[in-house]
Amino acid sequence: MKRIAAILTALFLISAIAYGQTIVDALRNGSALKTASARSSALGEAFFGLSDDFSAIAYNPAGLSLVKKDEFTLGFGYGKIKTLAVSGSSRENDDSYAYLSSVGLVMPFKTKSGRAAAAVGYYFDGSFDNLMKFSRFNTVSTYTDYEATRAKYNGWGINENFATYLWLADDYYETPLKKDLAQYGEIDESGGVHNFAGSLAFDLGEVLSVGASVTGKWGTYDYYRDFTEEDSKHIYEKFVKDSAGKFLDLDFDKLDVRESLEQNFSGVGGSIGVMGKFGNHIRLSLTLFFPDAYEFEETFSQKAAAFFDNGAAYDTTYVFGSTYSLYLPWRYAVGASINFAGLTIAGGVEISDESSLEYSDAAASLEDLNSEIRRSLGTRTKWGAGFEYDFPFLPVELRGSYNATSSPYKEGPSFDIESYAFGAGFYLAPNARLDFTVRATTVNDFWYLYGGKDEGAGLSFSKKPADFILQIVYRY
Repeated sequence: MKRIAAILTALFLISAIAYGQTIVDALRNGSALKTASARSSALGEAFFGLSDDFSAIAYNPAGLSLVKKDEFTLGFGYGKIKTLAVSGSSRENDDSYAYLSSVGLVMPFKTKSGRAAAAVGYYFDGSFDNLMKFSRFNTVSTYTDYEATRAKYNGWGINENFATYLWLADDYYETPLKKDLAQYGEIDESGGVHNFAGSLAFDLGEVLSVGASVTGKWGTYDYYRDFTEEDSKHIYEKFVKDSAGKFLDLDFDKLDVRESLEQNFSGVGGSIGVMGKFGNHIRLSLTLFFPDAYEFEETFSQKAAAFFDNGAAYDTTYVFGSTYSLYLPWRYAVGASINFAGLTIAGGVEISDESSLEYSDAAASLEDLNSEIRRSLGTRTKWGAGFEYDFPFLPVELRGSYNATSSPYKEGPSFDIESYAFGAGFYLAPNARLDFTVRATTVNDFWYLYGGKDEGAGLSFSKKPADFILQIVYRY
């Protein structure tokens, strides 16, 4: 078993191949929970029906005209996440992260039609942090066979994929390793989406106000995976090939693949909103979010090592770089709230057609991906209901909400989100308030370790992040 230069590390910089471009990648940037403030986090989607502080910059900018005094806000968050991966065996893992949740300024002023306000500030859209471990015995497929088949389909040379380069597949891109291997490993994700926005709102009269926001977006997504395939039941014991060089059997021990993806992205988004105010008791809200447009730069690296029963070992490294664009769908949100006797009841719904997600690049492979997005995805609905109660004789407000997001997939893997939030505001002075919120979220998700649903490569998991957000609000 000896290839030319088999002991050397192969390094390929191929801009046409982008490993990060997937449906999962596209959905990730549109799924983060907003943390524009502790108060809005406590109310969730229901805040569309209120939108009366700095957080309106992320919900309905028209509500900024409800702010009567200059407002400064600053918030911090801490998150702790538990991930339960279910794939052959269940393993729970913990991770944690800290972040600046928001910092902003609202500056109201008067016009001939009534009040107006300008706002500017930063807010965090949620963390990508996640850690999970998995293990299972796969009787359907192997990563090795998938890689060899993909290399043949794409016309890659025998030195341009780990399956043939490491002697796991022959020069015909065929391998005996088609099933019955133990698969285990670890996945570690980190990063998040950051926003800096500016908004302007003004009254058209006593009942109606309008507003608009422009948001600059940036962030990172880092991914690391340690994946192992092992002949744990000693099914593959001998190396046998025929006269044509085709592999009939292998003395295979195990394959270790370490992969990392580093993404840097930036983009722009915007919204326009309308707010109806009926006395001091009822508000109706409508927001239109323009498609967020992102530019991505990413580097994917893969180091693979194969080990055989006769003691032989081979390894190789590949590095791929790419740039591409991603356009998220239009989003439409409505909200309403009613206030009586110090109690406010609110609700909100946000709808988007995820099938209109679109990648853009010169690579033909992205056209295939866009077609897959249109076939696989449909409407995603986010909704929430919440309350806020202002105690009449105490300097305290209580808040809470329930929120749910439906899966965007037409069929197949689930990707639904559910959250409960509870918070309180404590008035330190008539114009200064300290807000605290706890938000518990459950995300049911599905990850393809390689290939698709017909290859037994799916990993079901449930993420349960808990966010603790502390905010100071000062009006002067």
